[in-house]
Amino acid sequence: MAPEEERTRLIGELATLLREDSMPDGARAAGLTLIGWLGRRMPGEGPSQAGVAEMTGHNGSSNGLARTRS
Repeated sequence: MAPEEERTRLIGELATLLREDSMPDGARAAGLTLIGWLGRRMPGEGPSQAGVAEMTGHNGSSNGLARTRS
């Protein structure tokens, strides 16, 4: 399956799950956020790299967190 078809299928499945009355509010908010993120991507566009350097340690520390000295 092509990536765009997979993305469209995933959005549809998430929307189906969100219709369930038993869905907790936090999970519903997370699902809507993910649908919004998936929907904004243009065909052929790669994932955002925002925050990747910080989380992978490319900001000067080994774990991506600032070190403090005692």
